[in-house]
Amino acid sequence: MANWKSLLSKVLLADGVIDAPETKILKKEIFADGVVDNEEVDFLVSLRNAAKETSPEFNKFFCFVM
Repeated sequence: MANWKSLLSKVLLADGVIDAPETKILKKEIFADGVVDNEEVDFLVSLRNAAKETSPEFNKFFCFVM
């Protein structure tokens, strides 16, 4: 089975940008269980670090989670 974080990273970063629609999907999944755990925080940090550009929506979401 594929590593979900690796697969999702490749999909989200295919164009190098985390845009508003992608952020909406991330928010829905990250908040699905009502808790943001350390693994999810680490994943968001790795996404932000790997992205060439992030949308204002992603930046706002990222700051909120931190």
